[in-house]
Amino acid sequence: MYNNSPQSSILNLSCHTRALPGVNVTQNFRGGENMVPEVKKCTVDRCFYWRDNECFAHSILVGSDEPICETFAMSNQHTSKPADGAIGACHVTQCEYNTSMFCHACSDIEVSWKDSKAQCITFEPRQGV
Repeated sequence: MYNNSPQSSILNLSCHTRALPGVNVTQNFRGGENMVPEVKKCTVDRCFYWRDNECFAHSILVGSDEPICETFAMSNQHTSKPADGAIGACHVTQCEYNTSMFCHACSDIEVSWKDSKAQCITFEPRQGV
C-alpha cells in the first residue's frame, strides 16, 4: 500500500508529448513520430530537479528491476535552470506500458515514495508474463 499522507511526495507525468532528437519511438504514439510523454507536474520537493511543482530535469529515467525514478536526486537546493522534462527511458520491461524501453502510458503517471524510494506507481505488470 502506498503512503497517502501529506508527507508523501508525488510526481505526476502526463501523456502530453514532445519530440526528442535521436529518439525513435513508434510513429502512432500520440499522433507523431519521436514523441515521448512529458513531465506534467512534480511535487517531490526534496529532489534537486524540483522547482515550483515542476520537474526541470531534461528527461527522467524509470528503471532497474523496480519502477523507480532513477533521476531523483535528494537535495534541499533546487536547479535554477529550467528545462522541459520528459520521460527519457523506462528500463522496466515487465511494465505493460513499456515498448522498446520507452513509456507509452497515455494517462497521468505518478511517482511516489514506496519503501524509501521514488517509484512509478502507474506500473502495470505486462499481460501474459
